[in-house]
Amino acid sequence: MKADERPLMVVEILSPKQGVNEVTEKIEVYLRAGIKSCWMVIPPVKTIVIFHDINKPVFYSSGTLTDWILNMEIPVEEIFK
Repeated sequence: MKADERPLMVVEILSPKQGVNEVTEKIEVYLRAGIKSCWMVIPPVKTIVIFHDINKPVFYSSGTLTDWILNMEIPVEEIFK
């Protein structure tokens, strides 16, 4: 990857010492920097939040997670096995 290229995706896993607001602020920075898809993984509640826009998060705690930016679908249960 060239230094001037940005990753297409960032995944932030919420740790017990972090708050949701802290991670959301980081995701906002990533989106402003041009990253197209940001995932927040919240292990205690087995939830993934996908951000393509900071004001329109999409929550997945069951069923099939869909990230249209990455052209990917995966059952949420598979992620938390």
